[in-house]
Amino acid sequence: MFGFKRIAASASAWKELVAVLGAIACAAMATDARSADYATRPTPAWVVGIERGVADPAAAGQVRDGLDYLLVDTQVRAIRSSRTLYRRMALRAVDISGVEGAANIEIGFDPSWQTLELHAIDLIRDGRVIDKLAGATVRVLQREAELERRIYDGRKTASVFLEDVRVGDTIDYAYSLSGRNPVFGGRDSGTFDLDHRVPVARIHARLLSDDAAAIRVATRNTALEPEITRDGALQSWRWRADRVAAVVVDDDAPSWHDPSAFVQWSTYADWNAVARWAVPLYAVTGQDDAELEREIARIAASESTADGRLLATLRFVQGEIRYLGIAIGTGSHAPNPPALVLERRFGDCKDKTLLMLAMLDRLGVDAQPAFVATELRRGLRDQLPSPGRFDHVLVRARIGDRTYWLDPTNPRQDAALDTLAQADFEFALVVADDSRGLVPMAPAGRAPALREIHATYDARAGFEQTVGYVVVTKLGAERAEGLRATVAADGVDALQKSYLNFYARYFPGIILASPLAIEDDLAANRVTVTERYSITDFSSLNEDGMTRSAVVETPDLDGWLSAPGSTVRTAPLWRAHPVDVGLTTEVLLGEDWPSESEPSTIDDPAFSYERTIKPRRGRLVIVDRYRSRTDEIPAADVPRYSANLARAREASGYVFSWPAQGGSTGGSDWQPNWMLAIVVGMAFALWLLAAARLHRIDPPARSAAVGAPSGLGGWLVLATLGLLVTPLVSIFVVWQTRDSWSLATWTAVSTPTSDSYSALAAPTLMISAIGLVGMFVMSILLLVIYFRRRTSVRWLYPAFLIGLFVWQLANLGLIGLLPNVKVDASDVADVVRGAFAALLWTLYFLRSQRVAATFTRRLAPSPPVPVPPSGSVPILG
Repeated sequence: MFGFKRIAASASAWKELVAVLGAIACAAMATDARSADYATRPTPAWVVGIERGVADPAAAGQVRDGLDYLLVDTQVRAIRSSRTLYRRMALRAVDISGVEGAANIEIGFDPSWQTLELHAIDLIRDGRVIDKLAGATVRVLQREAELERRIYDGRKTASVFLEDVRVGDTIDYAYSLSGRNPVFGGRDSGTFDLDHRVPVARIHARLLSDDAAAIRVATRNTALEPEITRDGALQSWRWRADRVAAVVVDDDAPSWHDPSAFVQWSTYADWNAVARWAVPLYAVTGQDDAELEREIARIAASESTADGRLLATLRFVQGEIRYLGIAIGTGSHAPNPPALVLERRFGDCKDKTLLMLAMLDRLGVDAQPAFVATELRRGLRDQLPSPGRFDHVLVRARIGDRTYWLDPTNPRQDAALDTLAQADFEFALVVADDSRGLVPMAPAGRAPALREIHATYDARAGFEQTVGYVVVTKLGAERAEGLRATVAADGVDALQKSYLNFYARYFPGIILASPLAIEDDLAANRVTVTERYSITDFSSLNEDGMTRSAVVETPDLDGWLSAPGSTVRTAPLWRAHPVDVGLTTEVLLGEDWPSESEPSTIDDPAFSYERTIKPRRGRLVIVDRYRSRTDEIPAADVPRYSANLARAREASGYVFSWPAQGGSTGGSDWQPNWMLAIVVGMAFALWLLAAARLHRIDPPARSAAVGAPSGLGGWLVLATLGLLVTPLVSIFVVWQTRDSWSLATWTAVSTPTSDSYSALAAPTLMISAIGLVGMFVMSILLLVIYFRRRTSVRWLYPAFLIGLFVWQLANLGLIGLLPNVKVDASDVADVVRGAFAALLWTLYFLRSQRVAATFTRRLAPSPPVPVPPSGSVPILG
């Protein structure tokens, strides 16, 4: 199927797609096959019978999915009046997974122009042939496999379910598909595969044609010659191969690299014939429509230049016509009328291209459709001319001596005409009567898109402290447009999360310091992205226990220096090209740092890598640059290429090391924060004074009911455990957040010129510290009076919990007011739990009979407790 390209879709566009296709959802459900869906008939008389092959034991290690392929037989009868494809497959199940594959046969077809006939389904077991066709369950499904790409093609799948299939059985089935898509006007082309991704015992292919003079036949990647004979008025070409090995292609091979052996045939004499076939499909005459005329008039009135009209038309089609393909029958290759596309406000690449051409024609801009192969690319040059070689269509526009390749299916491009990213699939076929062949889409030596990164590590407080990390990335052309499309589809928050997770692979202690900032220069088609992070635990103690080190990584460069998946291979290696990435890494230090400044250079035929280190006063500047030189590396050269990449990776990055007992780039390991220490000391003294006064409070005991339980049992066990761990918790919190109390942190948040400055940050730190000190002192006081069973526990314990809740709430509120700090759901949950605990224990201590009977001691002697009269009923606490 021709003319479709997957593009990124926003959530709203996807919802629209679901709404448009909702009416056909029921068609995706299985229904009993009707006679109109397929027919059961004997094998056609023109088909040549062929025996099944015998599996090669030496190829057993290449068997996949538990199936031995004993025969793949494909025969095509392509005459002027009709076309029939006959296919026969024989598969043997070697294990239970193979049984699942052999017992479920699937045949895809287009019911708008193809007729399916089932000829035979035989099961061979122990030499016996069992006819399975008569009793087979056949269901016709409409699955819409291209729906995710927003394409509805109406294709159906005949699914045949076989019963009683066992390991060792062979399933031999045959069918034919008759019909020719009328969009081709009787012309024909096709392909036979002479090998597959699995070993095949026997492959047979045959072509019959009544137009031997017009048809062109060619083989690729094989020395196998056809057997050419006459069969009445038809000429026959036959190919046969036995014990064909599996073809294995590395995943990272270029998309245009195809080592498979195959046969092509075509009735198109050359690429001009293909272009002339398509010219009527994209005719722009007779496209009159009132709404279309209004849009053309609007653009003509607002734009007086050809550049402006071309851009306005491109943006209208990209931004106002959503991508959705209804490719049923001739719609696989023929576009819909522009008026219909405009009315629907949706279309695929063919529809959007013709709409754009119709508008440009009326606006006086020279433009033609151009067919491209998004995967095959340069591989087109080795193919026989045929429309089937292409999978996308776009617009070639010419203004003066300038040529533009514009894709109307791209997200809206708002850049100036000379800076927007143009489509480049290497070669294109321009649809015009005078088109003579494939034309290159981009001039040789085109410059790569801008990608410059400046990364700053702020370690002026020392690598043992929190290190600031700022990354500024400048993107141009297609990289800028790609980022805009990503933001439009997923949102800035998703982009920020992906960036944070990317850097977290290098720095586990990284957190956001401020939200992602994006500056967009549409005129220059450039985007600047600024990321700000904080990294804790940046340095580590080395294994010798004597030194510490901090590694300055180069995350934004590492992807280009990554090793290939395999170096022992038969296929060439694909690499992105052209690429020119510059990374400047600046490390701000608390002191001058000695460093060698000799440049490093790695020169490989496929890439170059350069590094220079420039020490400056109080900082170190490292400049890395990676440039690609080719997009295809021969298999024999991959080991050399991989070794040079390893050298480049070893040269990248930078390690700071220093004695463990000393500080890094900023003095000693510990620098006292005297301001906070004074505040904490004063708070400690005040809390001790308050504790002393509270200790002398001596309320009278509350009378307990007769027989009420006493002692530290029941629910008081939980209260006891809570009190015991509270002092430890306060100490643990201080230790876990020790970096927050450091001089470096205090300086960063209290200095107005610092990126981390906030007027509320220092007060928040003080309140947190004062609260932690109070938590520790008051928990010790409570422990003392609790185990002495003082009467004051009944109200001091609830007051302590309420105070903790108020402190938590105040902390949360202040933190929420700080810029660049996000309150997590877990923080809110902690406050809610604190409120619930305070309420629950307050009610318990005020009303519990056990509490009243347990906490009865006072500093002053208590009067004797009266003895209750006999017969009183005990009350449980």
